[in-house]
Amino acid sequence: MTKTAYIALIAALIITGAGLYSVQTRLDSGKGEKEAAEEFLYLPGAEYLKMASLGHEGLLADLLWLKAVQNTGERKITGAGYEWIYKALDTVTSLDPNFYEPYEVGGLILSIEADKVDLSNKLLLKGVENNPDVWQFPFYLGFNYFFYMKDYRSAAMYMEMAASRPKSPPYLPSLASRLYVQADDPAYALQFLLRMYENTKDEKMRAGMLTRINQLKAAVIVKALQSATDIYIQRTGREPAVLSDLVVAGIIKGIPEEPNGGYFFLDRDGKVKSSKLGVNLGIYTRGGK
Repeated sequence: MTKTAYIALIAALIITGAGLYSVQTRLDSGKGEKEAAEEFLYLPGAEYLKMASLGHEGLLADLLWLKAVQNTGERKITGAGYEWIYKALDTVTSLDPNFYEPYEVGGLILSIEADKVDLSNKLLLKGVENNPDVWQFPFYLGFNYFFYMKDYRSAAMYMEMAASRPKSPPYLPSLASRLYVQADDPAYALQFLLRMYENTKDEKMRAGMLTRINQLKAAVIVKALQSATDIYIQRTGREPAVLSDLVVAGIIKGIPEEPNGGYFFLDRDGKVKSSKLGVNLGIYTRGGK
């Protein structure tokens, strides 16, 4: 490397590092996250950084990636903080389009933790475009469209795309084919999320998925108890006063534990609910489903 190139590289590192350090200082000193996040959004664009690095894009990508990982691991990000996570990871993947981890970790954080599915999809689509042989990126896109957006046609398309990739798991074609038949079934959604859980190594992401898994387990139980309630009404001609009536009638052996630490009960309309999650157990029980 020539002296001029070396100086240019150091300058680029200083520019990038200074912006990151400023954000870190604001966060650590107790200043508002919004202030720090907005400042991070003015990080120099990837094209500028590519030119300034003179062929050392990977080094800059690593610097940004490490800082993003540090920030997401040390504190609970809220609000505008997720915007700078996306900005940082978008820049990282522009500097190094084949860098696998930012696509996966960013895609999951933005959907599971932040509920910013649009940003998650943008990052994952970029991953699909730049890494056409990786099955995980279309798989995560399929999950986003299925679980959050309820767009089952698009979800099936991405599942089929994932299934066509090298080294993809053998269960993917089955997931794709069943999307239309069982899309509104919480038991199927639970199976889908358990597959994601098995294929995710990041412990923070696994913790977020486990919360969703327990919610879906509750939804599965609610659906089963509601069916048992309907059977009770057909047999007796009246509604049960409490869930224990179903046990007395021999329809169920006992009332299952609520996976989220609450309990199940019948409301005034005869609908099975959870004391922990209230009327909203996710997309599968809204509207009385």
